[in-house]
Amino acid sequence: DVHGVSVVGSNGSHSGNPADDHGHGTHVAGIIAAAADNGIGGTGIAYNAKIMAIKAAQYSGLLTTADIAEAIYYAVDNGADVINMSFGGYGRSQVEEDALVLAYAQAVLVAAAGNDGKANQPCPAVGSPMYPAAHPWVLGVMASGQVPDDQGDYLASFSNWDCRADNGLEYEVMAPGVGIWSTLPNDGYAAWSGTSMAAPVVSGIAALLRTKWADKEVYSSRFIMGQLAATGTM
Repeated sequence: DVHGVSVVGSNGSHSGNPADDHGHGTHVAGIIAAAADNGIGGTGIAYNAKIMAIKAAQYSGLLTTADIAEAIYYAVDNGADVINMSFGGYGRSQVEEDALVLAYAQAVLVAAAGNDGKANQPCPAVGSPMYPAAHPWVLGVMASGQVPDDQGDYLASFSNWDCRADNGLEYEVMAPGVGIWSTLPNDGYAAWSGTSMAAPVVSGIAALLRTKWADKEVYSSRFIMGQLAATGTM
């Protein structure tokens, strides 16, 4: 798929125009795969990776579980090796889960942990898991970087976080998520902060790992995700 797709309100009928309404998707894509050695802007982590642009969010920024599931099925049907999900919500959806379980057989699944400074469960402060990041078969990504100086491997003040290890509600890793420079529509660039920026860092690394371990019959998505999760400290 070289054009991408919009599944917003599609009911199975797709549009071939995944135009970015607000720049969020373009910023995420640039972190993963911005071109290298062209003297323009920055370089993506996996700069030779191919991006499959799938638009599932409405103009308002809201996503429905039906559109999320449709986007995941589309990615799987078109051969995605890594699915980056820089979105989430505190409600759990069986429709979304079913799509992710199917995708897990083929693709590395990466999702943002969220930006509300909440734990993933009460422990003992008020907390709630962010989905899909909290699913055990999805790599949940917290943001690192001290605010405002953007230094150090520390949890960013806005990032949701994992407060209890190995209980099935997991955010597995942290990645830089403060002041991340990347692409915007119409040849723009900006530094944005959020777990939405941390997740594609992990997705880019996943793409590089899939290049190293390319045979899916030998090295499953679970294997690749395990290599990444093993680097986490939480």
